[in-house]
Amino acid sequence: MKEEIKGVYNNTTMRNDLIQCYNELRNGTIGLREANALANVSGKILKSASLQHDYNIAVGNKEGKIDFFEG
Repeated sequence: MKEEIKGVYNNTTMRNDLIQCYNELRNGTIGLREANALANVSGKILKSASLQHDYNIAVGNKEGKIDFFEG
């Protein structure tokens, strides 16, 4: 799971990365520490996108597109 991210990174690609991480953890190809770090970073990415969404609602920006949720 150490390859560089290329192209668009959105909720779909993150979900796929987490599924891959889960499978690698179960297979023993990555350790618990690495899986935990990925889950931690993913949670922070989701929180950031959620805050952006909440901000758009608060300021009445109904057209505020959030690229992370696209795809």
